[in-house]
Amino acid sequence: MWSDLLILGLCWTVYGTAHSVLVAPSVAKWVKQWWGAAAAYYRLTYNVVSIVGLIPILWFSASIHVSPILEWVWPYTLIQYLCWALGILIFVLGMRAYDGRDFVGLRQVAAYRAGSHDMAPPVLTISGIHRVVRHPWYLALLLLLWARDVSAVTLVTNGVLTAYLFVGTHFEERKLVAAFGGSYREYQDTVSMFFPIKWLNHLVASTKT
Repeated sequence: MWSDLLILGLCWTVYGTAHSVLVAPSVAKWVKQWWGAAAAYYRLTYNVVSIVGLIPILWFSASIHVSPILEWVWPYTLIQYLCWALGILIFVLGMRAYDGRDFVGLRQVAAYRAGSHDMAPPVLTISGIHRVVRHPWYLALLLLLWARDVSAVTLVTNGVLTAYLFVGTHFEERKLVAAFGGSYREYQDTVSMFFPIKWLNHLVASTKT
């Protein structure tokens, strides 16, 4: 069992590392140089590869049979259900701030097919749930991950993915600062990364005035 858990941890580590490297600015620049205008397909290809890459890891994870270490029981299941509900709600609210076709890569492909190869520069827009936390999808994933019954398998999976979220977000923030400059630094100063501490502090302060 321990060898399986080690392999599982390595699989998630390799997956997370590849997931981050493939969206690094240097890789994006290399793809644009070598693919030319066809680089418009890269975002779609990246998403497809990411989804397909999850399948063998999830299958291997399900094949490791271990007994649970900690199970949610009544009335604590109410906390579990609340975490799930909040995770789903935050994820849905986060989706409203994104252009789904652009996120998947379909808009880039459509522009390429239409003969428009110059993509519009990114624009920083802050609305909805992004006024509460900067990375709502990551917060949603953390809630959904840790609101499960705990076993050796989930501990390995949750531990690696949580570390990946924090480390990956650090590099993502650097990319966003490079893209948006002072506007994003101001955003960092006013809105928390994952947990809405600054938003709650502002809410409490506003109720006292």
